[in-house]
Amino acid sequence: MLAHVRKPPVVFALALGLGLSPAGHAAIWKATLNQSNAESVFPDNADYLTVFIRDGSDAAGLLLNGYTTTSDDVVFSVDALSVLDSKAGTNYGIDTFAFNTTLNPGGFTANNFKLPSGWSLGSGNADGFGDFELRTGGGQDRYDPVWFAITGINGDNANHYFALSGKNAGQGNYYFAAHVAGFNEALTGGTGGAWFAGSNGQPGTAPEPVPVPAAFWLFGSAVTGFAFASRHSKPRLV
Repeated sequence: MLAHVRKPPVVFALALGLGLSPAGHAAIWKATLNQSNAESVFPDNADYLTVFIRDGSDAAGLLLNGYTTTSDDVVFSVDALSVLDSKAGTNYGIDTFAFNTTLNPGGFTANNFKLPSGWSLGSGNADGFGDFELRTGGGQDRYDPVWFAITGINGDNANHYFALSGKNAGQGNYYFAAHVAGFNEALTGGTGGAWFAGSNGQPGTAPEPVPVPAAFWLFGSAVTGFAFASRHSKPRLV
């Protein structure tokens, strides 16, 4: 039996409930993490996690750990895919997510991040995938998926958060990296956790915007909100 996985409270307060409109920006940026530092168990060039970044109207109306996002925020969601979920053990989930920015990372503070419970802001390397300017994580506080918002950065949008990692990148520089822990070691040959990284398949290749389906807005006009409460209903908007 799989262990219970902690999930941050994520509720969509949809278009009608908040008086929002689908007008304006209507794209969600997507990237895939397909590189691993545990190739014997998780070989490179397989899809392991997805990263979605929302801004503008797509970022508004999310309830994240008690904070309701606005169109001025940039919202990340990081989701482990079934190839990892199938090897879940005790306290399985994402415990660190690392990324970069074309803005001045020294200007970011903890107040600019609405993180899951137990998580904090830092920086550092990702075991062969380079140095990352911004790292969020919580050690034993693991979630799948992970949702968080960046707020209070004037003029930022999703494009500002696609930048390659820096030095110490023996396995190549990438836009994003995530550490997943709590694997069932009987299924992974003793591997309890691993780093994954990617830039939509190729280092240096910017992710493409993904159009929001029209059905999303129709659904939003009829329902004011819903919560994602189980692994079987993980958020998949696109």
